[in-house]
Amino acid sequence: MTDYRMDIERGLKQSLVNNARLQKIVRRIDFDRHNKLATRLPVKKIHLVAAAIIIVGFIPFGISFNPPVTNTLSRSISETITPTEVLPLVFSIDVNGNYTGFSNLPKNYTVEEAKKDGYIVEQDSVVIANNEVWASFVETAAQGNNTAVRMVSFLTEDNSSPFFRDLFFSDGYYSLFDSSSDKQDMQRYSHLVTLEGQFGNPLKNTQIVVLTDDNALSFNVVLKTLITSNMDYKQSVSPYRLVWFNESEK
Repeated sequence: MTDYRMDIERGLKQSLVNNARLQKIVRRIDFDRHNKLATRLPVKKIHLVAAAIIIVGFIPFGISFNPPVTNTLSRSISETITPTEVLPLVFSIDVNGNYTGFSNLPKNYTVEEAKKDGYIVEQDSVVIANNEVWASFVETAAQGNNTAVRMVSFLTEDNSSPFFRDLFFSDGYYSLFDSSSDKQDMQRYSHLVTLEGQFGNPLKNTQIVVLTDDNALSFNVVLKTLITSNMDYKQSVSPYRLVWFNESEK
C-alpha cells in the first residue's frame, strides 16, 4: 500500500492534469473531504488513500437556504444573452439543502450533444468547446447578476463519463455541484478567483480557478495544498473549492 501511495504521489507531482483520471480524483476528493468533515462517518478505503496524497483542504460552514433564490436565479438566466444559446439551469435545492439539478441527466450523452446544448465541454481534461460560455459567466457574475454554467467532462478511458458540474452565482455567492459526488449539499463562496503560475516538469503555464471567501489566496498556496500530505498545512489554508486546474501546452 505504501508503494502504491508513493507511485501515485510521484505521478501527481510530475503532471497533475495530464492524467485525466487524477483530474477526476482531485474533484471527487474535494467533495469527499467535505463530506467526511461534515458527517464524521468513515469513507471508502480508496478515498482515504487518495486523501492522504492530494486532498484539498476544506472546512464546511453552516448557511441557511433562502427559497426565493430559485425563482430569482431562473429568471436571471433566461434573461441573460450569451454568445451560445445555453439551456437554462435551475438552482433547485430540496428541503434537506441538497441540489437536485442532476436528477434527470441525459442518457448516453455525447460530446456533440453537449456542444450543441451550449455547455462547456472537456475531453480528457482539455476544454474543446464553448469557451465563450465561461467568459460570459465570469463577466455576468462580476457585474453582480445571477447566472449559471454547466461543464461536461468526457474521459476516454472511463466508461462512467461524462461527468457534469453546475456552477451558480446567486445573490452574491457562488456554489458548485458535481454529479460524480455522492452528496450534493450546498456551500456558498464569495469569490471566484483565477490564479496563474507555472507547474510541472518541464514547467508549464498553469491556471487554477477556485471558489473561496479569501480572495488573497495565492497560486503557490493552493498548489501546495494539492500536492502535500501535511494535513496541518491543508487545514491552515482558507477553505476553497477547486473549479479548474489547466496546464497550457505552450
